[in-house]
Amino acid sequence: MQIQELLKQTQELRQTMAKASELAERLRKQVPEMEEPAMSAQCSVIQAFLQQVRSQEALLSDMLKVRTQAGG
Repeated sequence: MQIQELLKQTQELRQTMAKASELAERLRKQVPEMEEPAMSAQCSVIQAFLQQVRSQEALLSDMLKVRTQAGG
């Protein structure tokens, strides 16, 4: 798979993760923490996980871009 295709796929992945994070945030806001503490905690964990994955994906994208610019 070529680097440009990987970059395109990582961009699509980033957009999908952003949507998933928004959904988790909306769910967390709709479910009062006092009534459903486990659900609220799970939403927070999902958001933290997605943020970590987005950070790692951004690092991968940057590495691929540098490699592309270097002619690799």
